[in-house]
Amino acid sequence: MHGENMKKILSLLFSIVLFVSFAQAQTAEVMVSLNEQFFDAVLDATFKNLKQPDFPLSDSPDSSCAESVRLEKEMNGVKTAVQFREGKIIAPIAFTGKYNAPLLGCLDFRGWAETHLELDVDQNSQMLFARAKVKNVQVNNIPSFAGGVIARLLQGSIDKKINPVKLLLLDKLSFVVPVSVAEGSLKMNAKSLRHEIGQNALNVFITYEFTKVE
Repeated sequence: MHGENMKKILSLLFSIVLFVSFAQAQTAEVMVSLNEQFFDAVLDATFKNLKQPDFPLSDSPDSSCAESVRLEKEMNGVKTAVQFREGKIIAPIAFTGKYNAPLLGCLDFRGWAETHLELDVDQNSQMLFARAKVKNVQVNNIPSFAGGVIARLLQGSIDKKINPVKLLLLDKLSFVVPVSVAEGSLKMNAKSLRHEIGQNALNVFITYEFTKVE
């Protein structure tokens, strides 16, 4: 009997907290923490279940040598991943590809690139996005002089085909929460977002406005 009374009291308190003063909407900030394990799982699921990501290196396709880069799960001991180091987001990317080198013809190459992800929020659309910048490229199977060329082509292709990378759209984060004990529902309206890079995670802070669903 004591347990039933306690449940009733807790339900009543919960209802009061949720539905007090709807003349002024209640607001709260929610933090979503995305750690390295989360990104590892996303990348693993992508490589297992979806088409392997690839993009062209050149805007002028050559039927005899389709210059392109294909992302790989792992290459030469380097695994494609997202890492958090000293307030920065570092993304080693393993890849294979083809490059039509002058005088040498169509060459197959493989290697990895160290990229940094720079985050920002578009204030107009309230979208969290990232820009990938290539910092270092290690390429095998081709002459050394071609490595710098591929690095420049890689950054140019990333800028044209990938950047900016959309991460979160504010208008996709609103939802309705049924509150059966209070015989109603709350609309959680996402109003703004911000981010910070933690020790081992990306922390996203979303400000919600709570309103009663009529």
